[in-house]
Amino acid sequence: MMAARARVRALERWAREGEMFRVRAREVEFVATDFGVTLAASSAMTKGTRAVTTPLKSWATRSSAFALDVAGRTLDGFDAKAKPTVALALHALNERRQTGDASYAASMPADMDLVDSWDTARLATLRGTSTATAAANRARFIEEARATLAATAFDVSLSDVSWALSMVSSRAVRSEVVPYAFVPGCDLLDHAPEPNCAFGRDDASGDVFCVAIRDISGGESLTLSYGALSNDRLLRMYGFTMDGNPNDVRVMANGAWTATLNPKTSPPPAALVNALDILHAERASLELDDAAMILLENARDASLAHVTALRRGQLDIIDAHIAAL
Repeated sequence: MMAARARVRALERWAREGEMFRVRAREVEFVATDFGVTLAASSAMTKGTRAVTTPLKSWATRSSAFALDVAGRTLDGFDAKAKPTVALALHALNERRQTGDASYAASMPADMDLVDSWDTARLATLRGTSTATAAANRARFIEEARATLAATAFDVSLSDVSWALSMVSSRAVRSEVVPYAFVPGCDLLDHAPEPNCAFGRDDASGDVFCVAIRDISGGESLTLSYGALSNDRLLRMYGFTMDGNPNDVRVMANGAWTATLNPKTSPPPAALVNALDILHAERASLELDDAAMILLENARDASLAHVTALRRGQLDIIDAHIAAL
């Protein structure tokens, strides 16, 4: 908590200076919690209010495009898919080293409780799940990234690489508004499936902002949607899970596991057809709302007649059972 309070003081100073980001001083306050620093409405905020604004220069110089340009050929050892992420990670490390306590990177948490940093006992609780497999892959990537960077004369420790990649996965924004970048100030808003704020960008200035999408009461936390993410993704990318996460469903078609489907935001694949009768029969057990049912009921492919949506917990139990056979 003391570290979080120190971060609050630095963030308040930067907000006043306005070069890194700006907040609505009379309506937005920084809040230190056991999990870090977030933002809340200090007084009532009306729909359409820009709660936080990040100037173009601030986020563009912390973008993957900028970081890749600075890195040049030093990342030739990485494949094209990994380069933007590693470039951002290196940028965060360099900023923290070069400017110390005055840097944006120094305002980030000193560590993140992500799955790849768990000890053996905690990892054992995930045995048999897809999360465990993904966490092992991530840990392997961190080790390989450190070795590749060391081969190009980057003096970085495994903990440095783990921290920097954790900051990218938990703090960097990638959307239609922001291609792929750290967005100081806006990155302080917590996640909510039904948020009270959304990202926007000023066409004239290029500044990025978080705007209230409904009236917000004083004392209410300011939130964004990080995406339609299951607890598996939330745990691996951000270090937390949510009770009753509406995105924790999968689809099983004709006995074969398919890709994760979020029925609230993703159109159903063409394969999900003639499932209407089954879905009606299982509606109560699926615990899907009307919007989710409409999406699933609009499927139009006669190739599949049996579709069952399973909650993530059920799926992991089955996966673990199969793995034990």
